[in-house]
Amino acid sequence: MNIKRLLDLISKGENIEIEFKQSQKKLNKNVYESVCAFLNRNGGHLILGIKDNGTICGVDTDEIDNIS
Repeated sequence: MNIKRLLDLISKGENIEIEFKQSQKKLNKNVYESVCAFLNRNGGHLILGIKDNGTICGVDTDEIDNIS
């Protein structure tokens, strides 16, 4: 996915196919709930490093390899 497409998804806000998670250092339990919900529907986009209001906060680059 390119930057333009990612920013377009973020600008649309959360909906049935787009979910934002702040998750800067680790995945919270609710990330897995969102993945399960997407699996039970038609899929979607889970975007880390974004607050619920659409503010980009990023993911800690030192923790990327540890996020799983």
